[in-house]
Amino acid sequence: MLLVGIQVRSVLVSGALLMLVLIGGACSAQNWSAASIQMIYLGFCVVLLATVHLDHLSVDAWMRGSGPLRGIPPWGRITGCWRAR
Repeated sequence: MLLVGIQVRSVLVSGALLMLVLIGGACSAQNWSAASIQMIYLGFCVVLLATVHLDHLSVDAWMRGSGPLRGIPPWGRITGCWRAR
């Protein structure tokens, strides 16, 4: 869902929560190499979550009309036959 861009914010929040659970499990098992790699992934997920407001190329942006195709009717977006007059 993240690659397509559907419900980006909720996917990133649930991914960050899942990473926190995985980090907790790796730390309780004292697997420090796995925990450090998972912390890097969590940091990347947090950076994506902090910049989700800059998302203009996803399905969510297309549905709310704030992407680069803003102002073009839906049939013109799909077929590419729309011209500005």
